[in-house]
Amino acid sequence: MKVPARVSILASEMSREGIKTPIGKWEVSPEQLRKTWRGGLLTSGFFVPLQWDKAPGTDKLRVTVRFNTLDGRTFEADKDVTIRPLPGIGPHGLPSPIPTPLSSPATPATPPQPPTIPTPNVTELPFPAPAAQLRLPENPPR
Repeated sequence: MKVPARVSILASEMSREGIKTPIGKWEVSPEQLRKTWRGGLLTSGFFVPLQWDKAPGTDKLRVTVRFNTLDGRTFEADKDVTIRPLPGIGPHGLPSPIPTPLSSPATPATPPQPPTIPTPNVTELPFPAPAAQLRLPENPPR
């Protein structure tokens, strides 16, 4: 609905056991919300970019949105969504532990080298002379 409103958004992680852990809460003022409306042929609505309070560590989230219009009406919806957590982020948004090798190699590994691209055989042609330097004969041969 394209009406002036205040929006509250709550994101929670869903564990395999079904336990919800809040990982983000946002409040969007009517002035901020007004700037995010997009209308189109296939989709129209508010598209609000948000920054995580804590990065999700699981792939299941529940997002709840409460839409409070300025005339006092309230609309609420929630939806379970599946995401791809950022690489290296473990449960509760903490970095995943870095695995340690069981034995250290005798020689350090060399970093991979980027592939080399062969240089093509290209013959450079001279630039044409500027028009001011070209002179035509005054009496062309017939």
